[in-house]
Amino acid sequence: MANLKDDIFQENSDGFFLRLIESVPLGILIFNSEGRITYLNNNFLEFCVYHKIEINPSNTISIFEEDLFSDNHLLEYFQRLREGYSFEKEIEGLKTFSLRKIIILIKAIPLFKDDKFDGGILILQDFKVGKEEDNSLNNIETKWKEILNSSLDLLLITDDQGNIKFSFGKKSKKFMAKISPFEQNNISNLFSQEISSLIKSKINLIKESLSSQKFNLILTINNRSHDYECEIEPILDDDKKIKLLFFRFNDIRSYIKAQKALELTIEELSKHKSFLDKSTIPFFAVDMNGKVTYWNQASQDLFGYSEAQAKGKFFVRLIGITETNYFDDIKRRLAKSKQIESIFKIISLTGKEETLCASFNLVDDLEPYIVISCQSIAEKMQLESKLKNVENRFNNIIQHSGNIIFSVDLTGKFLAANKAFLDLTEIAEEGLTQKNLIELIEPEFFSHYSLEKLSSVSETRKQIEIPLLLNNKRKIFLSGFLQKIIDTNDEEIYSGYFQDITSTKEIINEFNILSSVVKSTRDGISIEMDNKIILVNDSFANIFGYVRKEDLVGKSFVEMVADEDVKRISEYLHLIRRKMDAPDRFEFLGKREDGSNTFYSTSVSEFELEGRKYLVYITRDISERKRSQQALRESEEKYRSLIENIDDFFFTFAKIKDKLRPIFYTASVQKITGYTQAELISDQRLFFKIVHPDDVHPVKQKIKDLLKSRIKNSTEIEFRIINKYGNIVWVRNKINLIRDDFGEVKRLYGIVSDISIRKKTEDDLKKSKEDLIKLNETKDRFLSIVSHDLRTPFSSILGFTELLLNDDTLTDKERSQYVKFIQESSNSMLSLVNSLLDWNRLQSGRIRFEPAKTYASSIIESSINSLAGAALRKKIEIRSTVSKEIQIFVDENLILQVFNNLISNSIKFTNTNGTISISVKPSQRLRFLEFSVQDDGVGIKADDIKKLFSIDSKFTKDGTSGEKGSGMGLTIVSDIIQKHGGSIWAESEPGKGSTFKFTLPIASAVILLVDDNKTDRLLYSKILKNITPDYSVDIVSNGKEAMQKIIKSPPALVITDHNMPEMNGIQLVQEIQKLGVKSKPPIIILSGDIDRTAIHDYGLLGIDYIFQKPVNLANFKQAVERTIRKGLLGE
Repeated sequence: MANLKDDIFQENSDGFFLRLIESVPLGILIFNSEGRITYLNNNFLEFCVYHKIEINPSNTISIFEEDLFSDNHLLEYFQRLREGYSFEKEIEGLKTFSLRKIIILIKAIPLFKDDKFDGGILILQDFKVGKEEDNSLNNIETKWKEILNSSLDLLLITDDQGNIKFSFGKKSKKFMAKISPFEQNNISNLFSQEISSLIKSKINLIKESLSSQKFNLILTINNRSHDYECEIEPILDDDKKIKLLFFRFNDIRSYIKAQKALELTIEELSKHKSFLDKSTIPFFAVDMNGKVTYWNQASQDLFGYSEAQAKGKFFVRLIGITETNYFDDIKRRLAKSKQIESIFKIISLTGKEETLCASFNLVDDLEPYIVISCQSIAEKMQLESKLKNVENRFNNIIQHSGNIIFSVDLTGKFLAANKAFLDLTEIAEEGLTQKNLIELIEPEFFSHYSLEKLSSVSETRKQIEIPLLLNNKRKIFLSGFLQKIIDTNDEEIYSGYFQDITSTKEIINEFNILSSVVKSTRDGISIEMDNKIILVNDSFANIFGYVRKEDLVGKSFVEMVADEDVKRISEYLHLIRRKMDAPDRFEFLGKREDGSNTFYSTSVSEFELEGRKYLVYITRDISERKRSQQALRESEEKYRSLIENIDDFFFTFAKIKDKLRPIFYTASVQKITGYTQAELISDQRLFFKIVHPDDVHPVKQKIKDLLKSRIKNSTEIEFRIINKYGNIVWVRNKINLIRDDFGEVKRLYGIVSDISIRKKTEDDLKKSKEDLIKLNETKDRFLSIVSHDLRTPFSSILGFTELLLNDDTLTDKERSQYVKFIQESSNSMLSLVNSLLDWNRLQSGRIRFEPAKTYASSIIESSINSLAGAALRKKIEIRSTVSKEIQIFVDENLILQVFNNLISNSIKFTNTNGTISISVKPSQRLRFLEFSVQDDGVGIKADDIKKLFSIDSKFTKDGTSGEKGSGMGLTIVSDIIQKHGGSIWAESEPGKGSTFKFTLPIASAVILLVDDNKTDRLLYSKILKNITPDYSVDIVSNGKEAMQKIIKSPPALVITDHNMPEMNGIQLVQEIQKLGVKSKPPIIILSGDIDRTAIHDYGLLGIDYIFQKPVNLANFKQAVERTIRKGLLGE
């Protein structure tokens, strides 16, 4: 591999020898062993045409059979070439006007290969001869040899065996003198054995590739070593066989000399630029639009504009020229002549009129521009030459050089630099002189070097390498020379001439790194070409059990595969080579050198280099991994079987993008929730969506408390879910957290158990306990009443009866009085017994309870009518504001008893001329109405209100007119209300009256669900039963069936689908709205397929709630409750 120095001095000389053959003032023709023309240059044909020599240059004839120069009888000479005789002949050509003859010299040279004739070369040359001049051919040959000698160091022309036919160049004599007269005139005898071997190897490469070779070598001349560049180029015939070999040897020391000259030139031009900036002559440059791009201080002094003000401005206006189309005329003149002058007048800053001569110079660059210098006419000639010289040389040599050129003072401070350097370092030209070379170079570099030392190395003609750090912290490497020179001020400075070799170093570094990786990696790497391994690393040999990696070269990769996998792997590789869809990594059973089998994993990639395709295999021994995987599979299978056979399910949440998301559920989750693992993972909030609406808030709160805590890592929550089939399931969720060192939650693990059976058992046990307690309390209350309340009237009866029987002194009036007392006690006892019997029947369930839909106003009117006499006697007004349209679902006889008891109590405890009011309003409970019976009577003390409805604290007193009571009436009323699922309570203030309030169920306790999908009907009917337990759910499949149900018995609420056969959701809503007010139930839309237009249409029809399946249960429950309540209000 050529070193970096060689690379720097190489030239691009492709086709050099062919260009040489075409450019020399010689006609050259090459023919093969049969005499057929294989090559001729243009000069050969031009010679013949110019001198009117008739030749036939066709390659279909032989020069041994047909004379090319038919008038000169040269056929015999051509034929003797096959015997090894060369010849030179003159042909007389034209005469010039000065009567000097032009002589054509024909020179023919035979070529032999392995002592066998192999063709030859024919050369034509013309020269003028005066009447008195010698006709020597040697003078002519000397002239064109001098041309070659002046342009080349050494040029040798040989046959394909290296036998020298011609030699030219400045060093030709020195080299050719090395060949002894007794030695063969062969190129191998010119050089040392080492150099001769090198040249011979290059000739062999040329014979194989039929292309030129260029290389560097060191030749010894006068006992001194010199660096030379050698280029060998073959000349081929029509059969692509080598006829001649051109050897060009170039002494590359001249390159160094040229470089030094260039550096001196750069220094000189740097001074010229400094001169321009400081010159007292106005000097500026403009682009092809006339806008100023450069403006020196003298221009500022003359025209009054600073550089900043002038740059980018149209110069014609700046200098005060008023002539229209002035610049267009200048450009037209410059198109004809690159340099023109123009004279114009200006008013100077002193107010004096001055006549200036402006010199316009058009600079042809990548972007042409115009350089303008102004001077008084007297000074014009003096400055013109220097300005032109500075402008041309400075811009064309320095600025457009591809190499990096700069100069610095002895401290490293920049004096000047070319455009290539400024572009590379991104330093602004105006700030260059503020920079220092040492600041740009990596600091560690100067622990070993100094500028002086670098300069000393360059003086030995050795290139130096320096690392630069750019502003973006990117490191680049420069290679070249830093030499100390003397500038025009006789001061020492450093001149740098470098090339950017960063890319080259990166390639070398990458290659070294790649080589180290290949050698050190534990993975086996092999490269295969044409199904044969050509390169492997040690690891590849080791994992296949080979001691020597060379033993694998030449084998096919498939030979490393065990017999049972050969077919599969061969198909993979076939697909990869054909660039078809195939795995780029595969596992296989491999075959080691000792015949044993082991599992391997291989990745395959393909690349192409110089037209050839290669496969790269990276192979790893995975036998241990395979054993581990097998053990893991067996372990997983054991635990999977355990987990899948228990009813509880496990889940895992992981923190992804600062949010806990589900990543795993065991299969048992479907047993409890009805949802699959995939459904719960794909919908990240599904598990929370199925939590019972009443439990959502407490569940979320407990989880939030756990997550916020820094010390608590586990909790247990019991709550209800509504599974996929609409059933309520009680579950227990045990949660454990994994936190990082900062207390942040990273993972959440949970186990969920179905505790529905346990909960039902607990509820049943609790209810049984409550029933037993209630039964025992009832027994105690009953015995208390019998022992206390019945004893009093019995004692009274027995006492008065004994007096009547034993006291004969009683008068008739006393006897009548005692009999009356006995009657009152008996009536009181009878009333008490009847009340006890009614209460007992209610408690034991023996009373007939037959609720039905009825109008509340009709029951109230019947009660008022039955008590109208009692009210009339006390002049009490009874008023009812209950609408006739309100229907309730009650046992009419029992509720009539309730109103009778409450109204009669109000009459009993209301003074004469009092008022009793009966009203109704919606209850907070969805399917109930709240009734109230209010009077303005005597009222009840706060302590006595607690005794009103309890049998064990029976409370009674006489009415305002002495009316009696058993004290059991309100207890019976309370039991009747409770029998209907309602409740009763009293509000009173002594002296202001009392209000008894109670709740009764509305007429319809049915929710009508309309849906054509059987599965959805089943699911949402169960959901509705769970979220509205006080209502039953009726289902139909379309709007037509729904209308029949609504007309027959209006439900409390209609929940309907949108898209249905026979009658869709919108049509059903429209039909319901046509019904009478009494039969119009509220509506909710619940659909799996509804668009924005339909939603808008439902809004216009007055529908408040429109849901799309699957529904959020909490929102759905809230909407159902609000809609039913709205229906109760009749809105």
